[in-house]
Amino acid sequence: MPHVSSPALVGRAKHLLDLHGLTDHLERIAAYDADDEALSVYHTREYLVRVAELDRTGDELRYAVMMADWNIGKTGITSYGVTLTFRYKYTSDFPGVVTRDVSGTDRADAMRKFLAQLKEEPAS
Repeated sequence: MPHVSSPALVGRAKHLLDLHGLTDHLERIAAYDADDEALSVYHTREYLVRVAELDRTGDELRYAVMMADWNIGKTGITSYGVTLTFRYKYTSDFPGVVTRDVSGTDRADAMRKFLAQLKEEPAS
């Protein structure tokens, strides 16, 4: 089932609004940086704290990946989360570079899974 804000569902909703003449009755609201008060209209306080926690730990996870001589390459977004491509010792792709794809619910989850995989591998 697609996410409620997927381009396909949003496009379908817009098409139906246009089809039934409702778009003309809507008022455009300019984008703005939402604060916690605005976000709490739709999200719980616990959710906002969790997102802030994940944001803070992202840099720490990236640092741990780099300390293991790996770099984060491309990020693929899927309906189920993300897939990160990790490159060993290099910051760009070219023939012979060792890469590994790891999926997670978000970037931090994929990095945690990747670091856990590295810990399970025998030392070389």
